Amino acid sequence: MFLLAANLLLIILGAVIETLPAMLISLPVLLPAARALGIDMEHFGVVVIFNLVVGIMTPPMGIGLYILMAIARVRFGDLVWASIPFHIALLVALALITLFPQITLFFPDLLMPRAGR
Repeated sequence: MFLLAANLLLIILGAVIETLPAMLISLPVLLPAARALGIDMEHFGVVVIFNLVVGIMTPPMGIGLYILMAIARVRFGDLVWASIPFHIALLVALALITLFPQITLFFPDLLMPRAGR
């Protein structure tokens, strides 16, 4: 439940403010809670960054969409509609990495195995 709440908070924050301020606002509150709940910090870091990347591409602020709009010379509304399938794919990937920490921890465990995992 904590990861679901963190996902919702981070996507909303990422959609209305930029990535660095969103991390500076949310991580002092979320990190101690995640650590107390026994969530792996590497997994939590990947989830946080992935959420904020999804937020960059989400209106209303959608900094990534504005940059893409300027590069492609497309209207913002058309770009938002065209990005919906990509949003769906990103949200499915976010759900998978949130629900299955083994996805994000496979390579770190392979390179640096720990006795605690």
